[in-house]
Amino acid sequence: MNFPINKTQLEPLLDLSTVFHESNSLFLIEKKDEGKTYLLRAIGNQILGDCPDMNVLYVRSEDFVEDVILSLRDGTLDALKSKYISAKILLIDDIQNIDGKRISQCMLHDILSIALETKNRIVLSSDRHPTEIQDLNYSLASYFLDMKIVDV
Repeated sequence: MNFPINKTQLEPLLDLSTVFHESNSLFLIEKKDEGKTYLLRAIGNQILGDCPDMNVLYVRSEDFVEDVILSLRDGTLDALKSKYISAKILLIDDIQNIDGKRISQCMLHDILSIALETKNRIVLSSDRHPTEIQDLNYSLASYFLDMKIVDV
């Protein structure tokens, strides 16, 4: 599915694509309601346009948390990890919403750890810098800070 982006959003997208090819992981910062979702989806669309068979997964952080809760309830945590780790490109929108959700943070830490070991690419978006996300466990905060941080 293609999402329209305006001309002012297109220029940062092209720059981000260059940066993305140089780094395994990106942490995009853009103010609330400034087009993070469109930009993240446009990156996914561009990757799929270049490599149609690439396994690209876009998820909102709220949906990730819900996936974790349902997997805990259903006893399907391994399937959940497989779903996210199998994505060669994992795009998670509004990651700041994971603050205070300890179990989801632990699961995300595990997923990021394995994904980065296997050279998968990760792009997270947030409306604030990782150091400004409240109630974030130390090891996950460290992962975020090790990513290429781009203020859009």
